[in-house]
Amino acid sequence: MNRYFCLPLIIIIIAGTMLQACKKNSSDTSSTTTTTNVSKASLVFAGNHNLLCCFNATNGQLKWSKAFDARVQITPFYANGWVYAASNGSLILGAPDFAIKKVHALDTLGNLKWSQPILCFYIEVNNGVVYAYSSTTVTAMNATTGTILWSFDYTIVPPVNTARTLGSRPVIYKGNIYANTAYGFIALDAQTGAFKWKIDNVGLHATRPKIIDDKAYLINSIGNVNVINCNTGSIIWSKRLAGDHPITLNVVGNKLVIQDELLNPSGSMVSVFDTSGNPIKKWSVNYSSVPPVQYSYNTCSPAFDGKYLHLMKYHLSQFMDVLDMETGVSFGQYGTGDYSLFSVSDVTLAGGFSFYSTSSSNAYNDTIIGQLYAKQINNNGVVANSGWQSSIRGNYRYTPCVVTADGKSHIGSEEY
Repeated sequence: MNRYFCLPLIIIIIAGTMLQACKKNSSDTSSTTTTTNVSKASLVFAGNHNLLCCFNATNGQLKWSKAFDARVQITPFYANGWVYAASNGSLILGAPDFAIKKVHALDTLGNLKWSQPILCFYIEVNNGVVYAYSSTTVTAMNATTGTILWSFDYTIVPPVNTARTLGSRPVIYKGNIYANTAYGFIALDAQTGAFKWKIDNVGLHATRPKIIDDKAYLINSIGNVNVINCNTGSIIWSKRLAGDHPITLNVVGNKLVIQDELLNPSGSMVSVFDTSGNPIKKWSVNYSSVPPVQYSYNTCSPAFDGKYLHLMKYHLSQFMDVLDMETGVSFGQYGTGDYSLFSVSDVTLAGGFSFYSTSSSNAYNDTIIGQLYAKQINNNGVVANSGWQSSIRGNYRYTPCVVTADGKSHIGSEEY
């Protein structure tokens, strides 16, 4: 080959190699950023009365809605181009709930792909399997066909107690399901549903467990934090780190963040501990005289965006504080402060925005004042003026599921 022809060819090859290296380095860098900055948000899924709604994450415009014959009392879950939800609440005041119960799979255009008559309060998709969790049962289904693969009734785990119910959304970790029932913390094989182990009374009425480095962190309704070895089911340590009304626990890096309701004076304390339960920081969040927030069963709140905590400040108004985790200093506040609202969901952090929803006290009314919101949070923690409110009002009671352009599903501050 002519050497004068080879020279530009070699230059092109070298340039292409350098470009690929740059792309790789850029990809490596982005993979270390927080989930709020990885990719731009594209879709938002939320339940509104008996509707599953899909919104444009950029402007809040409704793309489509699908009506069911029962209320959508669940946070939807997106995976591999489909969205999964459940309907189980009565549409008529006084009629029994759960008489109609179904799990649904839809594509992103709102076309129904399959339904199964299964009661479900929490839903998750992992490795092509849909896991539907009710108050007593875990059911696994093929994500494409809806075929039931197995079902496990954890009320039959000795000692038998029919009052045993699901305390919070379970966690799938390294091929196992960790379900926090009201009377026992249970580990199951996610592929077969085989029972592995159970510990009694470590997470009574607890919020969702956080699992870091094969350790599950639970806080119960009397303020005890239990750290459990996920492989053996043994308790690593147990300490009382909060009062009688702890609200939430989150693990942020190597720190435990606990929000604890104060009854006198009315308010809340956020406490920060190391992962051995030793206190690091404490600060008080002022609630003035309004009722404090309720337990956060669906996600582990307060949410964390990599720099700041997003803390629900009031139960009966829409205030979220953006707090420096080390000092408790507020960098911004967002929400409307509308006291006519009954509840505000946990926030979902994705694409540099905070997404959350609101509803009124009447779960049977689909025309009232709730809305879905998005607020932009700048890198310095300051709440920007940009954002949107959903194009339709309604009864949005549960944390929205946000899909980013890379196809990831976001609920709370967790990415799937």
